[in-house]
Amino acid sequence: MTTLIEESIEVLERVGCQFDFCDGPTLRPVAMRTCFVCDLLARLRVSVGRAPRRDDELTVRQAGQARWDDYQKTVAGATARRYADQ
Repeated sequence: MTTLIEESIEVLERVGCQFDFCDGPTLRPVAMRTCFVCDLLARLRVSVGRAPRRDDELTVRQAGQARWDDYQKTVAGATARRYADQ
């Protein structure tokens, strides 16, 4: 039974979220915010003794902030290089 659950977790991780603004796996699903895949994935992980969310799984807000931070680093680096060449 555990093997079947582990395989199910692996498949659901490959499938991923069903919509763009899902906040990822959570034990407290929010209507119109948590997709079925992430809800089920969190419950399956807990049933085999894992945390419901991996450390690298971000909420929509965290992912947006990470993208913004990366963009700012890119812009700052490009600006610094441009002024260094002058």
